[in-house]
Amino acid sequence: MDDSNPLQDGAIQETMGAILERTIEHLGSADAMIIRVRRRLLEALQNHRQGTLPPGVDQPAAYRRRGVQLRLHLAPTGMR
Repeated sequence: MDDSNPLQDGAIQETMGAILERTIEHLGSADAMIIRVRRRLLEALQNHRQGTLPPGVDQPAAYRRRGVQLRLHLAPTGMR
């Protein structure tokens, strides 16, 4: 596992659960971002089948990011 943020990475991997049958989902207005992302992924896939590069593939520097995990310690009350 990447050292960038092991707590979050581990939590996601351990709590994913079973793969859901997407055809029985009932997405509402609060799920607008899920709907938008799925549409963009499907559009990128269709464009790729026609020979167009997927978005971001030609910009690898955009993916050179690392998460940060910090522990902040507060100073004692008298020292503020």
